[in-house]
Amino acid sequence: MLTADQIADLRRVYSLSQQAFAEQIGISRVYVTFIESRERPVTSTVSAKVVEKFALDVQKLAEISEIANKYRMEAVD
Repeated sequence: MLTADQIADLRRVYSLSQQAFAEQIGISRVYVTFIESRERPVTSTVSAKVVEKFALDVQKLAEISEIANKYRMEAVD
């Protein structure tokens, strides 16, 4: 199952607004906000939709995480 951080990283790496991301996977923008702020859990249903829509596997998730971490490091510098 995906984590809130993985959802946020994926959305940012793909340069998607919360609205655009929500539309891609068939949930509301508000629900994306709740997930990213950890007010709601990432359900197995949402995880499955994200994995399917973005063709995620372990390697791709690792690459997304690496890119997101690089952006975070650059923002600190």
